[in-house]
Amino acid sequence: MSVTIGSVLVNLILMKVLKVLYNWKDAVNNSDYEKIKLIREKCLSAPYRIYSIQILIPATVLFIMLFVFTLTNKSTIYFRIMFLVFSLVSLFSVFTYILSNRIFKQVLVETFDNHGLQGIRFGLKSKIFIQIVPIFVSTVLLTSMVGYSRLIEEKGNIYSQLFMSKLDYSLQDINSVISYDSIKKKLSEIDYSESNFSTFLITTDNKVITSDQEDLSKINLYYINKPTPNLQGRFYDVTCETQGVFRKIPAGNNNVIVGIKFKVASPKTVNYFIGCFMALLLLCIIVLYYFAKSITSDISVVAANLSKIAEGDKVNLDKKIPIASNDEIGELIVAFNKIQELTKANIKSINEQQAMILEKERLASLGQMIGGIAHNLNSPIMTIACLIDTLNNLANEYKNSIGDRDVTNEDHIEIANEILDCINKISPQCSYMSKIISNVKLQAVKLNESSTESFTIDELIKTLNIKLNHNMPENSLIIPQIQVEKHLKIQGDINSLIQVLDNLLQNACESYQDDYGSVDFIVQKDNNNIKFIIKDNGKGIPVEVKSKIFKEMITTKGKNGTGIGLYMSYSTIKGRFGGDIWFESDGDKGTAFYITVPYVS
Repeated sequence: MSVTIGSVLVNLILMKVLKVLYNWKDAVNNSDYEKIKLIREKCLSAPYRIYSIQILIPATVLFIMLFVFTLTNKSTIYFRIMFLVFSLVSLFSVFTYILSNRIFKQVLVETFDNHGLQGIRFGLKSKIFIQIVPIFVSTVLLTSMVGYSRLIEEKGNIYSQLFMSKLDYSLQDINSVISYDSIKKKLSEIDYSESNFSTFLITTDNKVITSDQEDLSKINLYYINKPTPNLQGRFYDVTCETQGVFRKIPAGNNNVIVGIKFKVASPKTVNYFIGCFMALLLLCIIVLYYFAKSITSDISVVAANLSKIAEGDKVNLDKKIPIASNDEIGELIVAFNKIQELTKANIKSINEQQAMILEKERLASLGQMIGGIAHNLNSPIMTIACLIDTLNNLANEYKNSIGDRDVTNEDHIEIANEILDCINKISPQCSYMSKIISNVKLQAVKLNESSTESFTIDELIKTLNIKLNHNMPENSLIIPQIQVEKHLKIQGDINSLIQVLDNLLQNACESYQDDYGSVDFIVQKDNNNIKFIIKDNGKGIPVEVKSKIFKEMITTKGKNGTGIGLYMSYSTIKGRFGGDIWFESDGDKGTAFYITVPYVS
């Protein structure tokens, strides 16, 4: 009812305002400044009038109703109803205020006459109050009511289980009706000091006997007599604040019903909510007041400083920003108009330098990649250099030993073994460098070249299977799940995508280390893309590596990895296929890599 009344009032005010605004375009075309001034004043004041009527009238009615209902024994119920309605009305008023501002803003922009601020000034501080306070009130009230309801529900479930167990325990020796007195005696032995409860007995002739001399309500009897298995022996009152449990004991053709009625909450709980709400509302108003005051003062300072800067250099502005609000923001717009030409000049300068900045970023990216390659090659080069020095010393030692009778055959063998040892150490270092160079050469992406080649999903899977059959570790099992049509085509170089997928599958298999494990390889549609998912349950990616995995050549395999595969895979998917690649890793629960590339429709 409150929302309906508010809507009708809004429509009436809008009709009255729009009647004045109906010919606003004619007023602009005819340069009728008096009418334009009236139109702008109406547009500026209408949202606040609508807001005031919407929130004040329903709020007044609600508080009067609330005061009346506090005199009844159902005040707890009506408190919640009133709070809910008031919250909805407050939110509706704020939304209407925002919407009406948007409606009238276009008229204010079109009727801007370059005469600065006009009409009654409505400060930004007040605007903050009328928008934030209702939202805060609604949030607190709704949250409190939802929390209260959830508390009642959960507490009711706990009490129901507790009293049901107590009821079953007290009746466990009664298989048939012995006597009402014996049943009442059993019920009187039930005790639980933390809840306000009472026991009851309904005889075969529907006579109700309660321990607190208070009859069961019609709602209680409705639930008790309603054959609903879902209730499982529970019943309720008008609200869930009063609940109960019951059991039926066969007695001939009828049943004797025994049960416990208990209160989950009391009106005091709602009173506590109201007290906390009022305290929080007061605190919110105080904090919001100083917050709004600080914002408005800051904006005024900024506007004043911008005006001083603009006045230092007289600039003729071609076009000004229309003033659409009569507050501190309007003052800020006035100041901003004075420096707009300077801003345009700065923007022009920025656009001219944009190409240079992009080129610098490309060079920085290239430098980062070269730095990573140099870092990976530096260690084996230094190792080889040290081994070459050792070989040089051994060669000189062997040269000096020629003709020396004191040097035995065992000495020659020892020198030869040391030379062979150095050679054996140099060989893997050379292989490591060769592997890095080969990977860079194989996976380098020519971003400036566009590929016109295309291949089907079927061709991709078959070629990938051939490659995997020769390279996959024996302790791993790849489980393919192809969930797309195999005739779908992807534009690009098939070998580049195979190289990326093969690298990710190899990494997934190696995550199990020496254990046996399986890897899920899923291919599915994702809107206009083909999505590849490679998921393992092995060792996850360390936290310190996650942020660097696509930005640097980093590896967790030690000497067995170069770290260049994922680094180049990112560039391949992004630059060559126009797709995306990301991953999810959760400790020791495994890692999942995702790749999306568009398919040819």
